[in-house]
Amino acid sequence: MKATVYHRKDNDSYAISYTSDAGKRVRKTIGKGDAARIEAQRLADGINARSDREGLSSAGPLPFAAVVEQVIEVSRAVCRPRSLAHLETTYRVHLAPSQLASIDIRDIRLSHISKFVGVQKDKKLSGYTIAGHLVLVRQALAYATREKLVPENPVRGLTSLIKKLRTGKGVSAWSHAEREVLLEEAKAQGIYLPVLIAFYTGCRKSELFGLLWKDIDFEKGTLHIRHQWDAQELRHVPCKFDSARRVPLAPRLKAAILDNGNRESEFVVTQPSGAALTPGSFDPRWQRVRAACNVPQLPFHSTRHSYATAAIEAGKSPNWASKALGHKDVAFTLRTYGHLLPDQEADTSFLDAPASGVQSHLRLA
Repeated sequence: MKATVYHRKDNDSYAISYTSDAGKRVRKTIGKGDAARIEAQRLADGINARSDREGLSSAGPLPFAAVVEQVIEVSRAVCRPRSLAHLETTYRVHLAPSQLASIDIRDIRLSHISKFVGVQKDKKLSGYTIAGHLVLVRQALAYATREKLVPENPVRGLTSLIKKLRTGKGVSAWSHAEREVLLEEAKAQGIYLPVLIAFYTGCRKSELFGLLWKDIDFEKGTLHIRHQWDAQELRHVPCKFDSARRVPLAPRLKAAILDNGNRESEFVVTQPSGAALTPGSFDPRWQRVRAACNVPQLPFHSTRHSYATAAIEAGKSPNWASKALGHKDVAFTLRTYGHLLPDQEADTSFLDAPASGVQSHLRLA
């Protein structure tokens, strides 16, 4: 029988009850308060995970889906809520419906994973996004090996494939014309302003939802991105990687914010009712916008890639793009968008004409 957490309300104590390896029922008191509750749940999850592992190893077939589900179950005791939600979404949306799910994990080979990658690319997902899906695949394979569910890791070269996808060319972005099609449809769905802000600032979705009126300086023409929407509740938290930054406020965006922003709320973008915008209220309408348009069916994050692509193709430096996007360092920007820079390796004209503003300090002997 699996471990269960019990709460005694008379003294606010927590205990776990489980069946030992000898078949005896054990009840163990952990303590009082929230710390004891968390510890009791962690211990129960560990016992249950071990029980599930033994069930898997004693069974005949080992479908890949069952192993991934076990990895997610084990992660509940150690992962943050947002990380756990990401694992669950990756499995439910991308891995569970794939052909990998039904294959016995002992029979999986790199060729199966390559086919999975091909299907993901057909969905117009970026290499970086697909690499994130393969990280969960790698975790499942490592878990099966570590827990002796398989004699050895059946897939070689997966880490190299992940690195190749992450550094490969071609982030997914919409063209200028496709952007305008999406913006026009966004008007019909009542989300024109948030979509325009995303395209014109390159902000992350969480940063978009956390944008406040006090973050906008209309006189200086700048927008200060310094908050983001927390996955657990609508509150102000620092941006990812402490990536607070100021981005220029384009005239079109400035006019749209003044015309469409909700001044009665502290948040710039809100629901029609005036309530703060959240993924639950925004995502369904965004999906309708995307489905109604004859454009590549890319995720909302591609508004950010579209901003970066337009900036670099217009001649903005990688350093400028890195600061505008709030990247941790310019090296990440170059890995992601470096293929957009002009290839002028054969051009040696710079050797014959020194750059303007550079003074020579060479002296003749």
